[in-house]
Amino acid sequence: MLAPFLFALFLQPPAGGSIQDLETAYHLTVEELKKPLEWHGDHYVVKADPPSPAQLKAYEPLFVKEWSLYPPSYVAKAVVHRIVFGVDLSVDGQMRAAVPAFDGDTMFYDPALGSYNLHYQRTVIHHEFFHLVDKRMRLLDTDMEWSRLNPSGFHYGDGGSKMRTLGVGELTDKIPGFLTPYSTSAIEEDKAELFAHMIVDGPYVRKRASADPILAAKIALLRQRLTRFDPNMGEPFWSKVPGWAGYKG
Repeated sequence: MLAPFLFALFLQPPAGGSIQDLETAYHLTVEELKKPLEWHGDHYVVKADPPSPAQLKAYEPLFVKEWSLYPPSYVAKAVVHRIVFGVDLSVDGQMRAAVPAFDGDTMFYDPALGSYNLHYQRTVIHHEFFHLVDKRMRLLDTDMEWSRLNPSGFHYGDGGSKMRTLGVGELTDKIPGFLTPYSTSAIEEDKAELFAHMIVDGPYVRKRASADPILAAKIALLRQRLTRFDPNMGEPFWSKVPGWAGYKG
């Protein structure tokens, strides 16, 4: 008989399921905070407060739907053991919509921040999880292969934590090779923004790439890497994401 962990890798993700279904399919624990949290990582501190039942009721179906796009094998290889929902989420005092705790094998998500904008919340789910995957690939913040794809003379900014002004996450076609101003803040943000918007805004990103060779090259490299990381993140995955069926790059 297969061990519970191995068995979980073969389960189908829940379609319109519950948090409990998600826990079973991905062999992880989902924690809804019942008291204030202060979690100490490696040189950073995550804090959060308990969400209300109404906040969880609004957010959890969205989260289950988005997370269920991932093959269980992908989540397992990313080494995620726990998902925590808490409001007023912060890292070292800076408010965050989500936090990938690399050294805790945990993803923290704030169900309330940005709840007026479901597009934003969907993007956050995938963006922040990609940071953790990028870390497991050992490419998070040092990635010369990716840097070489950028326009000549381009230099990233001082990091995502330094670019917090309103509108920096909005899609734009004014920056060749990049989807949003926030993408230019750091190499890790560039990759995470691209991955998230490929899922949430597939038709738009595909159209942009058709006229932007730098963006098209980044998409090709990202897809190659994801397939190497987990073969289940290859064509079978992307064919189910709106905008990518039949895409050849």
